[in-house]
Amino acid sequence: MSKTVLIGGGTGLSTFARVLKHYDSSLTLVVAVTDDGGSSGFLREAMSMPPPGDVRNNVIALADDEEFLTKVFSYRFEARAMNGHSLGNIIIAGLTEMFQSFPEAVLAASRMLKIKGRVLPVADDLVHLVAEIDDGSFIKGESRISAAGKRIERVFLDKAVKALPEVLGAIESAKTVIVG
Repeated sequence: MSKTVLIGGGTGLSTFARVLKHYDSSLTLVVAVTDDGGSSGFLREAMSMPPPGDVRNNVIALADDEEFLTKVFSYRFEARAMNGHSLGNIIIAGLTEMFQSFPEAVLAASRMLKIKGRVLPVADDLVHLVAEIDDGSFIKGESRISAAGKRIERVFLDKAVKALPEVLGAIESAKTVIVG
């Protein structure tokens, strides 16, 4: 089992993982499923699936940097009709539909890129962040919260969500857990 579990989103977590993978080949990255912006947000709504972007960033972070498939997963379409979609997001969406399981799709993408360690979505649910603003109003959605520029009193999920059993097992057996 993994000695180190990192918990976070798509940018900070993947940056940290790129460094740590050279020191610990048994990393487990637990990735948030609350992204609702851009390509991820579109695929999330269109396919009723957890957003693939943060997971994709972390799968790429643990992949062999020289692999051709890493470049494929990182490619972002420029054509206007493709709306800036990441090819990796589309691949994960296709795998989700094929396997009828987002966690299985993440595992398949991880195998394709021959990653060092594991990437796990925290849950297999469609869940949104909600922020309560200091004026008593609420903003729903990660992208809307960050764009609002308002003082936040608290942040919570819009519904109760259970973490995947693999996530709980990884945390229980970890020597070190880093949240950030």
